Amino acid sequence: MGLERRPLDGDPTRGITPTLSTVVADVTGRPAHHRGEAFWTDAALLADAGIPAVLFGVDGAGAHASTEWVDLGSLHDTARVVERSITGWTGMDGTE
Repeated sequence: MGLERRPLDGDPTRGITPTLSTVVADVTGRPAHHRGEAFWTDAALLADAGIPAVLFGVDGAGAHASTEWVDLGSLHDTARVVERSITGWTGMDGTE
């Protein structure tokens, strides 16, 4: 109450999102799932500053609670997706 922030505009056709979506499908064998969330994160501030930002992460539940958990297979997939998305987005394959 009394605090208002702009939402993150997550257009799946712009910015880093197409690269991330392609890599998610390559790594997991499933298409990326695009959805809205009811919560706010700093990603909206990054995007407002012109820094490409998306919300992306592991499968799990209980965020910020004593029962928080993560699926370890999705953690490994997420690490691979982040690495490949960075190299795809920057055009660098890590050998430079």
